[in-house]
Amino acid sequence: MTKDEFIQEAYLNIAVNDELANECLRRKTICQKLVKLINSDLGEEFLDGCEDFKAAMQKFELKYGFLI
Repeated sequence: MTKDEFIQEAYLNIAVNDELANECLRRKTICQKLVKLINSDLGEEFLDGCEDFKAAMQKFELKYGFLI
């Protein structure tokens, strides 16, 4: 590889890692908000039909994800 190819690869990895970091922060925010929702008076109603945490997260994302 040439020096320019190494630099290009490094910048590409920076961009990919930036995207991954943003997605991790988004998921962290969703989890934090989901915890608040579960602890609220609406928690039981919201969790109705959810078999596991993943299902609850997906339901939350579908309902409120556009806000985050």
